Amino acid sequence: MTARYAGNRNFLSTVIPVVVPIPPATRPKQPAKTIRHIYSSHMVDFPGTYGRGDRLMNYVGFRSRRSLTGMACVSMLALAASCSSSTSGAGAAATSATSLTTASATTAKVADAVIEGKVRATRALFAGADPAGPGCSVAVRVGDDVVFAEAYGLASIETGTPITTKTVMDIASTSKQFTATAILLLVNEGKVDLEADVRTYIPQLPKYPKTVRVRDLMHHQSGLTDYTDLLTKPLSERTTPADALAALVADNKLSFDPGTEFEYNNSNYFLMSLIVQRVTGATLDIFLRDRVFVPLGLSMVMDPVGAIAQKAESYTGSRGAWTNAVSRWEQLGDGGIQTTPTELVKWASEYWSPQLVGGAIAPRRLENAVADTGAEYAIYGAGITQISAVGKPVRLSHEGAWAGFVTVFDVIPSTKTAVAASCNSSTETGPDFSDKVLDSLGEIWTS
Repeated sequence: MTARYAGNRNFLSTVIPVVVPIPPATRPKQPAKTIRHIYSSHMVDFPGTYGRGDRLMNYVGFRSRRSLTGMACVSMLALAASCSSSTSGAGAAATSATSLTTASATTAKVADAVIEGKVRATRALFAGADPAGPGCSVAVRVGDDVVFAEAYGLASIETGTPITTKTVMDIASTSKQFTATAILLLVNEGKVDLEADVRTYIPQLPKYPKTVRVRDLMHHQSGLTDYTDLLTKPLSERTTPADALAALVADNKLSFDPGTEFEYNNSNYFLMSLIVQRVTGATLDIFLRDRVFVPLGLSMVMDPVGAIAQKAESYTGSRGAWTNAVSRWEQLGDGGIQTTPTELVKWASEYWSPQLVGGAIAPRRLENAVADTGAEYAIYGAGITQISAVGKPVRLSHEGAWAGFVTVFDVIPSTKTAVAASCNSSTETGPDFSDKVLDSLGEIWTS
């Protein structure tokens, strides 16, 4: 899946026909401390010391004239039967062929105009970005085409390395849908029971006053304390999965009866990663590599702290006063995937044309989803939020924020549209950055 047109931010009026390769990914880490995930809820809560943002710009425009022409022919066939090469009615066939050519060309021009308008609107969001500071990478997919892929700013201020569409970033809590996918694959195989007590798989956990089910973890209804609030070390100091588990074992309490309330909590998905490991013998990063990333051809890796080729540095601060944001926390599940927006929108087709295990787990993604009290018209399923606003198409969404990185991911299955953006500083464009990206970018491409 490649984008057909590429351009450059410095030459906005120029469209150059080149093929832009889908970026490969590499790996670092992505928990999600006080991140909130629903883009429409504005519950972003990025800690003041951590941010995300990135940029530079390799434009990918779109036209799949081949598919547009094919669709026109198919739709006209039933009316004019003019797509066949019959010896009779040759004149009518020729006339129909001419009409089809004109119709498809007109359709293509309209599609191009719409895309170009969205491109201009997207670029306007980043018009005030500091070319000497951190930035963002953006990708949009419609159907089988990546119709837009562009980047802004610097991946490394120290070296002056620009962000490109191949620059890898930590997608933070946007990773949760992949952790949920791992659990659902094991549920499909009869190896994990969503209704089982979590202590069935992690017996070290204390016996809580009420049973915490695996399903409660997936839907953020456990009542557990967020391990990121229990660990006392700063992100710059190493902590391990064992440290997080020990903290949860020592914290023998629930803030509410499991299954009765919604409270977004990183402990839930961290524990789900341990369930995968206890059941399969493989850590979550290996399981996802073998069962999801490789089968789907995704350039992604779950690695919280590893050195990854083409990965951006992340920053906090403001223009002229940037500081590196570093995390040495090693927990998996609540975050940790390293990839690019282009790879994220490639993954998005699992929400409209699922391929994993023949689509068997797709119906479970929103099965028994619960009301997300932090967002209007929203329910939370398997690591993804469904937003059903009145008068708008159903939208699937998740955000992530960790140690300077920020990612937003938005899918509208009915139109086969997906938008993803990753940045290496949440503070790059000021306090309104999250609103601009989370609201405007999604509105531009999914309306």
